[in-house]
Amino acid sequence: MRAMAYQDALTGLPNRALLADRFAVTSAQARRHGHMLAVLMLDLDDFKRVNDTLGHDAGDRLLAHAAEVIRHGVRESDTVARFGGDEFVVLLGELHHFAEAGMVAQKLVARLCEPVTIAGHATEPGASIGIAMWPEHGIELGELLRLADQGLYAAKASGKRTYRYYGE
Repeated sequence: MRAMAYQDALTGLPNRALLADRFAVTSAQARRHGHMLAVLMLDLDDFKRVNDTLGHDAGDRLLAHAAEVIRHGVRESDTVARFGGDEFVVLLGELHHFAEAGMVAQKLVARLCEPVTIAGHATEPGASIGIAMWPEHGIELGELLRLADQGLYAAKASGKRTYRYYGE
């Protein structure tokens, strides 16, 4: 029952409820130690095309693949959550500079742009990422998610397969 309450069934990643719990702990630690943290909103580029051309099973496999790529692209202490559809949220703790979040985002975009075979078809999924920083951009999870989403839309508007901080 606990797993169902806090994990996404498809990817095994934390869901929104567990993300909120982890944010509370991570932000308290950041406050105590004087660190920053980042909320990254990640969306797979052209995911709809995979679903439409290869089917929903292939889309599910792509989501599971993306979850693994993201999970292996961050530290064990960071949180990767499936936010819904083809959106993921990454919570990066213990940051000292804005640039650290950008380096992680750049690495994730590069790894998610690597070709992968799904349902016997080669595809290059790609991803766009928006970043909001705590406490610079906000201190509440909902606010940071909203601002990271604005950064995500800016990344998509600039041609996809990239990242943007909120306000860029």
